[in-house]
Amino acid sequence: MSNFSDYVMNGFGAPHLSELTECGALEIDEPKNYLGSLVLNNLFTVRYPDPMKRLTVMFGRRSDDAVRQHRAGWELLLSYIQRLPQGNDHFLVALRAVTHFEHCIGSTCQADALFRRLIDLVDGRDPSEPPDSRDRERRLRLIWNRAKHFDEDLKSPNIVAEDITAPVWLTNTGISAERATVTWIELHSVLTAQQEALKYVAETLPNKIVEMRKVAEQPDVDT
Repeated sequence: MSNFSDYVMNGFGAPHLSELTECGALEIDEPKNYLGSLVLNNLFTVRYPDPMKRLTVMFGRRSDDAVRQHRAGWELLLSYIQRLPQGNDHFLVALRAVTHFEHCIGSTCQADALFRRLIDLVDGRDPSEPPDSRDRERRLRLIWNRAKHFDEDLKSPNIVAEDITAPVWLTNTGISAERATVTWIELHSVLTAQQEALKYVAETLPNKIVEMRKVAEQPDVDT
């Protein structure tokens, strides 16, 4: 293996790729089959009415995909970093990792939007969050929008060739775009919270509803 210069790494790869020397991304477990539990519980335990049913299924799909994309990106990033001592001519592996993390953030943002709509449907309000959590979600959306609308940059008549660069890139501490950065720890925290929320709507809530119905159906006993 051989070593490319910073010019090659950053010019043909991604911004600051030559500075990527660590796999700071945190490993996350393979997602459990909460989506399957959601479908089965809706068929045989508690039937969620529409649109709640559709929202929970779509939320499950997006949160499941976010974790799987993160795992795929983590594996590629780790492979890239582990081979760096022998050279950096395998930098395309890092670019494949970027693609998976872009998809991860996209699914994460969609899952967040779906869950907010679900809470609003059930409680009639938008879930309250601490300021740091709202800021984290804002930065995630900025990164996703930067990747999603990258084609608009290419169509702009005002852009010059020197300004065209990869919309999203990886660092030792997180994922960055032109106007936002999310740390690996923050992304892992969001994914974990979404999986916990999915477990609740797929397994915990149906069982709670069944228990509540059993209590409601018990005859009154005069004392």
